[in-house]
Amino acid sequence: MAFLVHRMRDVRHGDVGLPKRRWWSQIASEMQKYVETSGFRVVTQYVGHGIGRVMHENPQVPNYVDKDTRKYDFKIEPGLTLAIEPMVNVGDPAVRIHPDGWTASTVDGSLSAHFERSIAITENGPLVLGGALADPPDGVK
Repeated sequence: MAFLVHRMRDVRHGDVGLPKRRWWSQIASEMQKYVETSGFRVVTQYVGHGIGRVMHENPQVPNYVDKDTRKYDFKIEPGLTLAIEPMVNVGDPAVRIHPDGWTASTVDGSLSAHFERSIAITENGPLVLGGALADPPDGVK
């Protein structure tokens, strides 16, 4: 798990290739490839979202690409604000919701990592919103 936390550092700090990409699917594809080539699995039951006047508004912001997500691809352009929320499992990508209706866990009991990073697209490029996340604890590489 320490490897997973460390390897997600670039995404955590907002470096998901936004200045170089024009369509979200290009970024999602790179994120998925990065996760999977590191030996982990992307959870597809949850995605990030647009940020505006209400919670969880469009566009949906997946961290993976498949034929369905490509139908709803969107252009990266100034004025867009996104909550990018990768959720990555060590084992099977399936998750389940507990009876409290809120708690989620992996179906196979494997470890999982999730975080959210909000990014605004400006005329000058992406702007990471909120404070920087702390570096991983000592011993995590």
